[in-house]
Amino acid sequence: MLLGAWVPMIDRPGRAALADHLRRLASGRLTNAEFDSVRLDHSDDEALVAIGDAGWSLYDDFFVYRLRGRRALKPHSFEVRPGGICEEVLGAG
Repeated sequence: MLLGAWVPMIDRPGRAALADHLRRLASGRLTNAEFDSVRLDHSDDEALVAIGDAGWSLYDDFFVYRLRGRRALKPHSFEVRPGGICEEVLGAG
């Protein structure tokens, strides 16, 4: 390895936690405020931060609610499918 070479940081516990919280947010088991309180914006794992930001785009933060009923996600809003990027990066499944 070259001295000073950039080595990507992979935060596996952080990715597992984010995957769990995204599933709970998307299924309506977690409020938007609860999701905001566990986001990992300050991780050295760039993928973790980017996917956390994508999760933040699923709701607004004007008031506290769950993604249920008329606020439930549409099937195309946030697709976590076998072989999808979220499964590969976060280990979702």
